Amino acid sequence: MGRATIVSRGRNYQRRGAVHDLALTADGALLAWVFGTQRYITQVSIHRKKLESECTCPYWTACKHAVAVVLSYLECLKEKTPVEKAEEGDPRLGMLKDYDEFAEDFDEDEDWDEDGEDWDETPPAKT
Repeated sequence: MGRATIVSRGRNYQRRGAVHDLALTADGALLAWVFGTQRYITQVSIHRKKLESECTCPYWTACKHAVAVVLSYLECLKEKTPVEKAEEGDPRLGMLKDYDEFAEDFDEDEDWDEDGEDWDETPPAKT
């Protein structure tokens, strides 16, 4: 999938409200749930002046879910909406770490198909 497609789909996710519980971690990373075919944990940070992301989707990094998280954060800045601080023991951080360990053991040559056309799904009501 090309970058333009990833950005377009991420923008669609953000517009339809698929990003939930957006928070800033202690080290300044963005952390959120993103609802697609499943509920994914997505974290985006800046490292050496570049955006880096981790996600529990099959792409693991540089995915539409990460784009949606960044766009949601930018929307909060534009609207002057405060973004919550992630609690030190936020369970998403542990779950993301566990997923990273699983991903390291997974055969990277496996032919994955991301959740593709799932943007027609309606995300659950915001809590």
